[in-house]
Formats: sequence, C-alpha cells, structure tokens
Amino acid sequence: MSAPFRDLITIDGDGHPVVAYVAGPRPGTAPVVVAAHGITANALSFLWLAHALPEVTVVALDLRGRGQSAAHPGPYGMAAHARDAVAALDFVGGDTAIAVGHSMGAFVVSAAAVLAPERWRHVVLVDGGPALPAPAGVDPDAVIDLAVGPAIARLSMRWCDRDDALTFWKAHPSLAQWEPWLDAFVDHDLVGTDEGTLRSRVNEAAIRHDGRELVVDEAIRGAAAAVDVALTLLRARRGMLDDPTNPLISDAALAAFSAAAPAAEIVALPPELNHYTAAMSHAGAAAIAATVRAALASSR
Repeated sequence: MSAPFRDLITIDGDGHPVVAYVAGPRPGTAPVVVAAHGITANALSFLWLAHALPEVTVVALDLRGRGQSAAHPGPYGMAAHARDAVAALDFVGGDTAIAVGHSMGAFVVSAAAVLAPERWRHVVLVDGGPALPAPAGVDPDAVIDLAVGPAIARLSMRWCDRDDALTFWKAHPSLAQWEPWLDAFVDHDLVGTDEGTLRSRVNEAAIRHDGRELVVDEAIRGAAAAVDVALTLLRARRGMLDDPTNPLISDAALAAFSAAAPAAEIVALPPELNHYTAAMSHAGAAAIAATVRAALASSR
C-alpha cells in the first residue's frame, strides 16, 4: 500500500465490495475527509492530499468500476457512488465529514451532500461540479468523447510492461512535471491480461454510464448548485491537456454556476495548475488542504 495510505477498508456497495483507502489519524480521533476521484482515475489521486493533511483522516474511494473496485458489476452512477461515500463515512465511524471531489468526483460528492446533507460539514469541488456543455441533439457518447476522449482512449490500450505504461503517462501534456507518486497512481490503474500485457483496470461500461449521467441527467448536472451546505469550488484555468485557453469549467459554465449557487465560494487555483495537477501535485493538494483547514476552522 502506498504511503501515506496505511489501511484499506471494504464497504458493501449494493451487495458487492467497494474499496477505500485510509490515511492519517485513526478514525474517531480526528476530522474526516471523504474523497472521490475523477472519471477514469482511482483513489491514489489523493496521495498528495493525504500527505498535505496529516492531521485529518482521509478516506479515498476507489469508485465502482475503478481501481480495486473495478470488478463491481453495477449499478453505477452518481447516486450509487454517493451512497458509497456515505457508507465509507459510516464505516470509519464519522458523524460528519468534509467531502472533496475532483473532476467527476465533484458530481459524486455533490450528490452525496444532496442525499445526506446532515453528514457533511463542507463540500469542496476540485475542477468539477458545474454542468458540462450538453448540446441539444448530440449523442451523449459523442459529448463524453469530446470532453474526456484521451482518458477513455487509454482504456483500450495495451502495454508491454510497466515501463511502457509509465512512458505513455509521462508523455501526457498535463503531467510534464512528473512526481514520484504518479508511479503509484499508474500502478494502481494497471492489471495484467491473458496475453501477458498490461491494461487499465477501469471498466469502460462504468465510465460510459457515469459520463452519460453528466450529460443527460439534469438532477446530477444541477446537484452542485442544489447543495445546501457550505461549498467551495476550486477551478483550474488550464484544461485536461494543459491548455490555458480551454479549462474544463468554461467561463460560461462558471458564470452559470455562480448565478445558480450565489453562496458558493469560488477560488481560482494557481495559474500553473491544470485539471490533473489541481489534485495530483503538491501545489494542488496544498490548495485543497488550505480550503479544508479553513472549513474546519469555520465549522467549530
């Protein structure tokens, strides 16, 4: 198990196991953060956050269809992931927690806050949460491919060995500043094939199902604006491919979200951070940790 995560827990996700990783003080002795990752990511995208918050119990989910929860047969969707987030909080004995969601995980924690608002002290959305553009008459799968096409394309790839897979990841334009924990994140994504190669363990059926919800399900698309507890949105100016002119949350989407959720705090992340490094870097994790600490101080 990768430090700082020291424990693995397994919760019941509609009759099938869902795995989460725990870092920090023993549950019950410190505040709790429950964290949900992006659409094709895994729990180890929160290694940096767990390191940045040593005084907090961080519980990072491997969402259904990803990581050690990859074999989960469903149901998928934000409501199912939200139930798992609440179940993880129950498992560690927390009455309340701060919810942190990166990318699609922002929709997960928003749904969890709508499902059980009494369980969450604050919701932190990391470059996700406002509704994605959904052009009328366009096939949802086409919208998904446009939004996260390179991430989905990875799911059909095969690599000769670990070094081959790492070479692929190191060429990603958003990860030009490679950090050692990215090795662990990639390792957690890999599984062997019958042919002796390696592939991503992510279940594409889960990705497609979850992605469609973000395009066509208006309740899910509007969940962040419907959250009735304190909420902070951390927005990266640089996009999924490190493009400074194409952030995941467009200016129009940000303005619409701000109008729909006027009480939400909107924070611009440091300009060098992109959609990936908003969570998967020491600088990104430091910004999230500062938000968590401020939320804990204000809710005492």
